[in-house]
Amino acid sequence: MKKKKIFFVFGTRPEVIKIYPVFKLFNDDPAYDAHLVSSGQQKELSRQMLDFFGLKPHINLDIMVPEQTLSYITIRILDEMEKIINENKPDLIFVQGDTSTAFIAGLAGFYHKIPIAHIEAGLRTFEKYSPYPEEANRAMLSTIAEFNFAPTKSAFDNLIQESRENIFVTGNTVVDALKYLEKKLDEDAETYDEEFNFINNWDNLVLLTLHRRELAGDKLKNVLSAIRDIAADKPEYSFVYPVHFNPNVRKNVFSALKDMPNIFLIDPVSYDSLVFLIKNSKFIVTDSGGIQEEAPSFKKPVIVVRDTTERQESIDAGIAFLTGYDPEVLKSKFYYLDDESNYKEIVSKIKNPYGDGKSSEKIKEIVDLHFSKK
Repeated sequence: MKKKKIFFVFGTRPEVIKIYPVFKLFNDDPAYDAHLVSSGQQKELSRQMLDFFGLKPHINLDIMVPEQTLSYITIRILDEMEKIINENKPDLIFVQGDTSTAFIAGLAGFYHKIPIAHIEAGLRTFEKYSPYPEEANRAMLSTIAEFNFAPTKSAFDNLIQESRENIFVTGNTVVDALKYLEKKLDEDAETYDEEFNFINNWDNLVLLTLHRRELAGDKLKNVLSAIRDIAADKPEYSFVYPVHFNPNVRKNVFSALKDMPNIFLIDPVSYDSLVFLIKNSKFIVTDSGGIQEEAPSFKKPVIVVRDTTERQESIDAGIAFLTGYDPEVLKSKFYYLDDESNYKEIVSKIKNPYGDGKSSEKIKEIVDLHFSKK
């Protein structure tokens, strides 16, 4: 039987992480010819994870230029995807999440009537511009996907509400990837201890990650002011903040926080190092969507500095606390978690709403069945 050719298209570090366990299963199966396709949307960050997993893209679209716009990204990926689709004629295209790479690669496949498999389908805030452009990307992807792999029952319900078809609840593949990563963290613990030897209080470590487009201008300044006030009031805490390379973010962050002795401003770290910080923090203050999914695997509460979240399961489970950009609300949630009785009660009840680490196997079984009927 002729091998089925499958594209796994990615452009960002989170996509590499969540695609990896699925790609590995297909790549190990002689019935499939699995190809990794990189758009280059986050070239350096993606390369870090590819190196960590021992992977190399079969095809690199290399579409990025300095100060690119969303329109430019759209045109370039569509154009390059058309070329490689015509040349390789894949039988299926996997995309993950809600990036511009995922949506545009899916659109290119749709234009050529190639089935699209969407990993992590169905996340919604129901606010068109929050997050932007991700909310629109994932909603549009769901209209053209042949397979909607929903990570949770809530995501499944969102897709049913939109009258989508071919929906499968699989769990989130990030849990699969974290199981692999945790083993590596334990094996190489001394390496990470050396990397973060400046941290003098691991018992009260708070990880900060704040960088999204929505958090800009006065919103960012107000949030940073609140963090400064908390750090001044709670010197027993150590705050580690890997600061995004976006110059506007870095300018505001360093201006507001650089002189605080218990706030450590560092360059962005590799994903495995970030997971090490998540695993060893007391709790986390973030605007990241991914960290809301990763934290439950290590029983870490999360303060979410956003107006909306597509990971409502974390809020409902009492794992995460949504603050918006109000500095007083942020402070109140911090002091709530600072109360040891509150903290212990929350941690004791944490269950991972994102799966059991077998999401990739479920996805492959569904695709295997699809091709067996052809």
